[in-house]
Amino acid sequence: MNGRAITWDPVCLAPGVELVAGPNDTPLLYVGESRSYVRLSESGAEIMRLLAGSGAATSAEISQLLARRSAAGEAEIRRRLMSFLEQLDRAGALAHDKEKDARPQRRSWLARAARKVVREPRLRLLSWRLDRPLAPGPLALVRARVGNSAVRIATLSALLAIAAVVCAVVFVKVTIDPARVMLPLIIGGLVLHTVAHELSHALVGSYYEVKIREFGVALLYYFIPVAYTDRTDAYRLPEFRSRAAIALAGPMFDLYGAGASAVASCLTGGAAAVNFRLLMFFQIAACVSNLNPLLPGDGYHALEAWFGALNFRRRAFSLLFRRLTLRGLPPNLQGLRARQQFGHLAYAVVALGYTLLLVSVFIYNMSHIIALAGGR
Repeated sequence: MNGRAITWDPVCLAPGVELVAGPNDTPLLYVGESRSYVRLSESGAEIMRLLAGSGAATSAEISQLLARRSAAGEAEIRRRLMSFLEQLDRAGALAHDKEKDARPQRRSWLARAARKVVREPRLRLLSWRLDRPLAPGPLALVRARVGNSAVRIATLSALLAIAAVVCAVVFVKVTIDPARVMLPLIIGGLVLHTVAHELSHALVGSYYEVKIREFGVALLYYFIPVAYTDRTDAYRLPEFRSRAAIALAGPMFDLYGAGASAVASCLTGGAAAVNFRLLMFFQIAACVSNLNPLLPGDGYHALEAWFGALNFRRRAFSLLFRRLTLRGLPPNLQGLRARQQFGHLAYAVVALGYTLLLVSVFIYNMSHIIALAGGR
């Protein structure tokens, strides 16, 4: 174990730590200090219940209690327990003596940097803290009147938007003339579209009574500018459909916006039609980009909800890093079967390769722009 290994007793939960039931009754640990969720195995949840019930217990006492309920030997039980407690401590779930914890960390700078990027892939630039549902009263009235028809209405609207886009592209010929493009209009339209995209996540999340933590602008992986809506507490929703609906609210709005722009391009002419047509293509590109599951965006969160996975991306990158550094697996990854490990590793490799490709393209374009500017 490293410098943060559990070396003191009794073991106590930190303030703000809560055991909650997540999707499909999956046990989750909510850590109030970091406002994060950690997926637990059934044995991990049992340990948490022991700690919550006793208030404080020594690791030896917990080992003895677990050994009475398991066929494994006490030595093996204690080894697993200490590994699990170390993981809890790293997540900030355990209260401990700060003086004992002040020892220097033995992880390399690369390990610390990789862990930071995986845990927090966004560098916040601007943010607005909300910490509550958005417009809960009006949305409660909508929920009471619409009920289960909300999904059907949203799906029908998306189909109509797609039909409008197809009709505009196939039957209405508009030539994109650069001389007629009004750049301020396009930029302003995209900014308003982005704000409405994030607002749609917040409204659908609030429709399902999810607390919206904050809105903001950040650099994804510290170089891709993105707007975001923090709806992490959607993990408390029991049904995957609700979480998937929150994730897909943004791409659905992208479709609605593209459909509206398509209709506007058909009903107008001249420069207006050209600008609406260009805006439509940007909105379609935004929809496709947001559905990309290789980045931690809407498409990824929708797939995570559909398959009932939690923290899949973080677990995949953790597994890849452990394999590359020839280190043993933590308790939360030891239960993965061979096929599951292959799936996690395949996703991590492809997602990492895609991210490196984006970085390479960004660096190349920036260097090309700088070279052109220097040659003038």
